[in-house]
Amino acid sequence: MQLQQDRIVVNWKLGATDGTHPRYRSIRKSLLDAWDKLKASINDLELDMSQPSVCEARYINHLGPDHGWRSVEDTQRLIAPWNGTMSDNFLPTDPHGAMLLHFHLPDVRGWLNIELQRRLNETP
Repeated sequence: MQLQQDRIVVNWKLGATDGTHPRYRSIRKSLLDAWDKLKASINDLELDMSQPSVCEARYINHLGPDHGWRSVEDTQRLIAPWNGTMSDNFLPTDPHGAMLLHFHLPDVRGWLNIELQRRLNETP
């Protein structure tokens, strides 16, 4: 668990024995346990407890050469929502799809961020 200025973060990893992703229910339980511990600590300090405004679950996968990502051209093949094909019906096609690319410029001159976003009036 990480306590940051504006959030609580519960980190998790792939299953140690079978390499599967933990399901949402187990991640949610970890976050609620962390929240209860924070509330108890705040109460012990006799401080007022804030109420959360947003709960967010992020699945972050690192893609690199070992996973088939060697260049930006691999994006459509590796990220199903980007190319409009899904492996199942869990997520609908998103007409507002977006992506952020980050490039380090040669000779340590800085970096370049490129944000790609579909126009809102464009159909998928």
